[in-house]
Amino acid sequence: MEVYDSFFKRFKGLMLKNKIEYPLIFNIPENFPYKSSSIHTFFMKIPIDVVFIDKNLKIYEKASLYPWAYFKPKKKGLYFIELEYGYLNKNNIKINDKIKFLE
Repeated sequence: MEVYDSFFKRFKGLMLKNKIEYPLIFNIPENFPYKSSSIHTFFMKIPIDVVFIDKNLKIYEKASLYPWAYFKPKKKGLYFIELEYGYLNKNNIKINDKIKFLE
């Protein structure tokens, strides 16, 4: 996994990549000026799965997105993780599952 915690890293994300080599964790600062943690797949070549995580480290929303899509979750979270397309179904990931970050 790699943590994307700067504006540039979050902006670039998976743009122009041909595959996901590892999950990407996007850290959304608590003082982030926007009311949602919306994402887009503009300039991406591959579909992805995404989970949105709240302050309690629980998944509160998930999505499967194709290139050139836009997604706005129902609320603002602290993290979202971009995963290989199909990962959510393959691993039976559900809303309210708890995430544990290990070093």
